[in-house]
Amino acid sequence: MSQGKAFPLEIAKLHAGIYLAAVLPYCERGLIVGSVRRSKPEVHDIEILIIPKTTPEKDMFETVIGEISAFELAFSALVKSWNADVVMDGPKSKRLIAPDGIPLEIYVSDPARWGVETVIKTGSSDFSKRCVTIKQAGGYLPSNCVVKNGWQVYRGQTVLPMPTEESFLDFLGLGWIDPEKRK
Repeated sequence: MSQGKAFPLEIAKLHAGIYLAAVLPYCERGLIVGSVRRSKPEVHDIEILIIPKTTPEKDMFETVIGEISAFELAFSALVKSWNADVVMDGPKSKRLIAPDGIPLEIYVSDPARWGVETVIKTGSSDFSKRCVTIKQAGGYLPSNCVVKNGWQVYRGQTVLPMPTEESFLDFLGLGWIDPEKRK
């Protein structure tokens, strides 16, 4: 999340839609998050959360040794087509600066943590912090749980999958809250 130059929401929405449409062919799922999703009048960056399409990577004996991400394979071509500069190119987060100066952050998720990450990346910052803080410390998270290891919810040693935003908000006891009302 950037605190640099501010852009009007309508401009950011237009650009976010273009970027999302470009990455979706390489993804199982994609969503505009952050201040654009919360409809803030001024936006400092565009944030997109994705789950890439993958295919098994096999060794010469046909043993599966990993996964190949369609998004990773297409990333360089996407950057070139956007005429953007890469600021950060990590496996879970990519940061670009488009020619118009709008920073673009693309976060890579997976089905088990999609719900948590959607809530956290949509924000607001204060709301997100309360979602991962236990109730005794002023948050919403049940006291016997913790969020760690890339936005996964744990109860003891057990990972609790949160495949949807609704499943995580329900788990917190909040029910659905429109993104614009997450303060």
